[in-house]
Amino acid sequence: MGKISSEKIVGEHTVDGRPVQVQQVVWADGGLGYDLIDADTGNVLTTEESFSAYPSESQMKAVLSSLAGTPGPADLVAAWEEATKIHYTRAGELARLIADTLRTQYPSAAYLVLAIDDDETDRDIELFLHSIRDADGTIIEDFEHSGALPIDPDSSLRRAWGKLNPSDPAALLWLLRQLYIAGVQFDGLPEDLLQEDDTEWPPMCLLLSGQARPHTWADEEEKAQRFGPRLMRPYSATPSSASS
Repeated sequence: MGKISSEKIVGEHTVDGRPVQVQQVVWADGGLGYDLIDADTGNVLTTEESFSAYPSESQMKAVLSSLAGTPGPADLVAAWEEATKIHYTRAGELARLIADTLRTQYPSAAYLVLAIDDDETDRDIELFLHSIRDADGTIIEDFEHSGALPIDPDSSLRRAWGKLNPSDPAALLWLLRQLYIAGVQFDGLPEDLLQEDDTEWPPMCLLLSGQARPHTWADEEEKAQRFGPRLMRPYSATPSSASS
């Protein structure tokens, strides 16, 4: 439309409980436009196109309805907190699917042990599959030498994987890397379950069954503060059963 000659508020309304203003815009060529303004923030709500005439109440409602899913500045923190909560809830569900699937493939599985390549700088490629271990720490699957993983093709777990093939270690690794990229924290492998070749890297693990013992923290409150919902722990034994 060219340059703006002047702007002024020419009306105030409350639409569906929300205070709004109508701002008249006069263009340098003499044209007129009308914008809907959030009275609390001063933000222009008609971001796509101004009205050519003073808007009716139904037109104002249509604008607010189109923006209903867009949080305003005062809502951004709450919206972010809610989105984060949903994010880690879904991550936890995915971790549970992985655990249930691996335990179906390996009934005695308790730990999925993961390796970190300290030489890698890209978070999406530094995570690797190392092994699957039982509750005593015995390796029952070594990914360095494994091929396809077993799976019942009729299992409901198989369907939950969608287009991914749960018998393919690459699909499993891809999902775990997605979780890792998304900011989740995996458990540390209990020290008494370490193998001789585990000493050169900090082993992490996903707990696959109720027989699995989580990493022991000296201060459980510190752990909760550091990781909160980011800690992916689909299963773990209670302290009493873990020590028996």
